Amino acid sequence: MASQRLTSELLVQATSGGCGWLAEQAAQGRLLADYVSLRRLAWAHLFGIISGETSEDWVKALEVGRKRYNGLLEDYRRESNVKALDPNVCNPLARNSDNPFNKMQANDELLKEIWKDVERTFPEVEMLSSADSRKMLQRLLFHWCRATNPAKAACDSYRQGMNELAAVMLAACKWGEYAEGSWETPEALGLRLCGRQHTEADAFTLFSRLMDMGLRPMFMPTSSSATSPIGGARNSNSVIGELPRSRLGGGSGRELPPSSAILARCMFIFDTVVKRSDLALHKHLLKLEIEPQVFLLRWLRLLFCREFSLEDTLLMWDGFFADAYKPPSAAPSWTYPEPAKGGGEMAWREAAEASAKMPLVDYVAAAFLRGMRGDLLGLDQTDCLRRLLSARPPACGVGALLDSARRLRDCAASMSLVSPALGADAGPLGGSNMAANFGSSLDPLSSRPGQGLLGGPPGSRPLPVADVGAAGGAGNFNAPPRGQHLLSAAALGAQGLFSAAVQKISEQLPPMEPTLSSGSVLGSTEELRRRLVQAEQERDTIKRKANEFVTAKRAEWASQVNELKAQLAQRDQQLAERDARIAELEAHLRHAGEALIADVSSVSPAPALAAQAAVDLSNGLLSDSAEDEEAPV
Repeated sequence: MASQRLTSELLVQATSGGCGWLAEQAAQGRLLADYVSLRRLAWAHLFGIISGETSEDWVKALEVGRKRYNGLLEDYRRESNVKALDPNVCNPLARNSDNPFNKMQANDELLKEIWKDVERTFPEVEMLSSADSRKMLQRLLFHWCRATNPAKAACDSYRQGMNELAAVMLAACKWGEYAEGSWETPEALGLRLCGRQHTEADAFTLFSRLMDMGLRPMFMPTSSSATSPIGGARNSNSVIGELPRSRLGGGSGRELPPSSAILARCMFIFDTVVKRSDLALHKHLLKLEIEPQVFLLRWLRLLFCREFSLEDTLLMWDGFFADAYKPPSAAPSWTYPEPAKGGGEMAWREAAEASAKMPLVDYVAAAFLRGMRGDLLGLDQTDCLRRLLSARPPACGVGALLDSARRLRDCAASMSLVSPALGADAGPLGGSNMAANFGSSLDPLSSRPGQGLLGGPPGSRPLPVADVGAAGGAGNFNAPPRGQHLLSAAALGAQGLFSAAVQKISEQLPPMEPTLSSGSVLGSTEELRRRLVQAEQERDTIKRKANEFVTAKRAEWASQVNELKAQLAQRDQQLAERDARIAELEAHLRHAGEALIADVSSVSPAPALAAQAAVDLSNGLLSDSAEDEEAPV
């Protein structure tokens, strides 16, 4: 998502439209492109932070949260000023309980605990991975934990996952910063509403309101007082929960009461919403002993921000907050049970309160799980867990997922108008399973041809239970008229009873080889579209890998060619040096031969010297004899 800033034109449009216009934009999924920067104000209204129709009322409401956050900053600075404290009281050796040094040490431990997660939060988002943004994120989490969730241990005050929720809030505020002009004064409306200097404080306020909307109990640890019916206390630091219920119950079918709100909420979604909307999928996961908290815990705590990109997460949260701000008139009949005494009353109550504050989240979780049913039903336990823990966003988009969740909730509301189903199909929490095998060809998240959101048999064509928005859109947030509920309920009752009877008969028949029906051959449009998108993604992946392979090989070959060229050049140089040396040696040899020949030619041969000596001797003898003859006797 490109970085967007709140311009003066958008600000005028928002202030003139008022809070109702902002809520409508969020409800209809229109906070895209240029309207991304309006999400900061829209969420502030949906959380009840700002109200009224004038911009000055908005500024006054925002100042309340900003003053609170600035007060927390000032209190922390005052507590950290060691020089201003009494050294007799504030020192490591003092053992009094109100020693400020102990509080500073706890603060340091909390900051370190938060930083472990902050430094790896959304590393792919440049705006959130900068040093300033990470320090800002650490500060607002630190002050929220100190002010709202204090605890003796840092790991109890802060829980992993809070960093990602706060990061999404910080991203919404940063994208909503006002792009002030050089001519504007600090008193300009845009700077007072969404100025950069207020980003951290506004993100803190939004995060605080988000945690108050049922998310804080989702991070609370398991109650230490909870005990297992088979003996012994439960693990109070458990994040996921108990062992599979079938093993803890000793095979007797007994289920343990939930020990925390997050476990109770996971049980409600799995044993009520999923079971009544897709009995086959529920039985399959139950048979594989896959505990719902294994995958639902992260979905509920983080509101799907790890399963979707940041842009899609923002759109999904628009739907959650807008739905919580204006819930439908017809309440679903699938409600939390009334636990018996000692059956986790506190956990069930906190879970029900959390679901009531953002009711669409539970049905999005069920619809998201239903979108994977085509893969899950054919996998074993290991592959199912791998698929659930690496869930991919549906190809139909966030808007279609929200629409499916609303239709599922509308179906649950319609069930209150239908007579009870067969007693054998009643779930463990009470109520009917009338829609367990009810199919809907309108569901864009269907993973198999002919199977819709409620998992009906191929070829079933029921009446729609709610208005269906365009694929990828935000859909209608209002419940259908009561007359439409009556018609839908009649269809649900007839097909639910028929499907229940078919289910009973099919369980008594021996297993048969699956055959291809016309519905499974033709498939649905959304299934074909999903497969087309998947094929295009696989094609792009293969093309990318092929290009990477060719590029790597070309680089490898070029390196080898350059190496061979260097070796040839070195060999040529060695040959040239050898030829030069040979020529030099030949020149020296030729010069030495010529000198030798000259020396030899200058020396007289031995016979010539002997003859010359003989001539000289004979000449000497003759001269001596002549002198003797001339001498007087």
